[in-house]
Amino acid sequence: MNNDKLQLIEAIEQLNIENRQLRSSKEYKLGKKMYSLMEIIKKMDIKQLIAKVSKKRKNKKEQKYLQIHLPQDNGVEYEENIDTNKKIVIYTCITGNYDNIVEPLYIPENVKYVLYTNSQKIKTSKWEIREIPESISKLENNILINRYIKMHPYELFKNEYDYAIYIDGNIRTVSDISSFVTKVKPDTGLALHRHYIRDCVYMEAEACKLYKRGNLKKLEEQIKRYETEKMPKHYGLLEANVIVTDLKNEIAVSIQNNWWEEFINSQSNRDQISLIYVLWKMGYNVENIGNLGYNVHNNKKLEILSHTK
Repeated sequence: MNNDKLQLIEAIEQLNIENRQLRSSKEYKLGKKMYSLMEIIKKMDIKQLIAKVSKKRKNKKEQKYLQIHLPQDNGVEYEENIDTNKKIVIYTCITGNYDNIVEPLYIPENVKYVLYTNSQKIKTSKWEIREIPESISKLENNILINRYIKMHPYELFKNEYDYAIYIDGNIRTVSDISSFVTKVKPDTGLALHRHYIRDCVYMEAEACKLYKRGNLKKLEEQIKRYETEKMPKHYGLLEANVIVTDLKNEIAVSIQNNWWEEFINSQSNRDQISLIYVLWKMGYNVENIGNLGYNVHNNKKLEILSHTK
């Protein structure tokens, strides 16, 4: 990579850092809170205002209990001068109009952006739109369709690319993330970010209950099964919104196939929890694949936006 491109990447990443610092400032957060309260007051919905304040106090106490540590910097630097002969695809899947597509700010020459979707409304100039394969589109619902595509890059890209990088539909790539492939270890063929505040599937299950995420009845059954099998607490936790896969690595294929099976069998719709269980059962530690950093939200190469729906 020449100096001009490196300087451009560094400048974009610095702007992203400054933008994130602004949005995380006390003044910005206070402004958002005041705006939200003013909108409620305008509608004269006193009950909603009281409920909002009460819920926030309760959640704050529970959130503190569920944090192992405070959010930190991502803590990982990436080698920018990678082998440009490696073919890399960055892909995502949007089903049921859940997200608008987020356009990348920078696309390296050796990288292709591919979007799988069943929406006819999405317009983009930077993503190659592909129809969801018929065999996958027959799955029961949009969540399963999305997760299947997320967990099966080998099936989708094995004949075209060397590496696949999955990103959630609400993530913008701010600069060159092809350097993420340098963090893949050969013993697993995968690389993800570690969870930014928790390190335990049992605590993650409690957080899901707090925020009402997933099928809570099935999640309870899943966690009880893990306890029965004596899966240890604090085994680790990963974010599953950015996944780098070495498409030539058979171990990566095995991990992802087992992940899918556990995800389907659990029926809880919580893929982060299923993944850690699979790693434990297969004898891998979080350290084997949690190499992209300690906080995806503070990765200067990415911008995580709110879901549109």
